[in-house]
Amino acid sequence: MAGFGSLGKIAKELARNPKVREALNSPQAKQMGSKVVDRVADVADKATKGKHQDKIQNARGQAQKHLRGPGEGPDANPNNPGSPRR
Repeated sequence: MAGFGSLGKIAKELARNPKVREALNSPQAKQMGSKVVDRVADVADKATKGKHQDKIQNARGQAQKHLRGPGEGPDANPNNPGSPRR
């Protein structure tokens, strides 16, 4: 079984591969990542019985922000009907 050190090296090499980078930045990958973040946040909220809901929601928002990237998502266009009201 590979140790964490060798897994890190493998991950770094994969991250340098242009085909892998393209796949990870695809809309489908970002959508799947968003679904995973939402599900993990929901499970964490249930596990803590809502005691840390504010922290979980903050972490969810930060993760979603990183998944979207700069200039993407509902905050990017204030005229988008899906944008939060300001």
